[in-house]
Amino acid sequence: VVTIVVTIEVIVVVTIVVTIVVTIVVTNVVTIVINIVITVVVTVEVTVVVTIVVTVEVTVVVTIVVTVEVTVVVTIVVTIEVIVVVTIVVTIVVTIVVTNVVTIVITIVITVVVTVEVTVVVTIVVTIPAVMATLR
Repeated sequence: VVTIVVTIEVIVVVTIVVTIVVTIVVTNVVTIVINIVITVVVTVEVTVVVTIVVTVEVTVVVTIVVTVEVTVVVTIVVTIEVIVVVTIVVTIVVTIVVTNVVTIVITIVITVVVTVEVTVVVTIVVTIPAVMATLR
């Protein structure tokens, strides 16, 4: 009986420790991947904006009068800025929401697993002595 209880205890503790370690590793990997994606997206967006603005600026300056050129550049810069800002904000919000949902789900899973494991262990620890007492 003691061997069974100790074996079950070891299995439960190992299961809980492995679950927690895997959860932490998965959460960290997801966070790192999300941070890399955000960095790449922001870098690409900035590069695209700079390239478009410089190209348009040179073309407009060469072909159009200063007044028209200013209007075009302002319009393009504002449009691109709005698109970039909206894209970055949406990306960050989605990333935060996904990270929070993943964290909440992982927390719920750990809570359920630990609760079930504790219930099983307590039941076994309470039941075995009662059965043994009854058999005596």
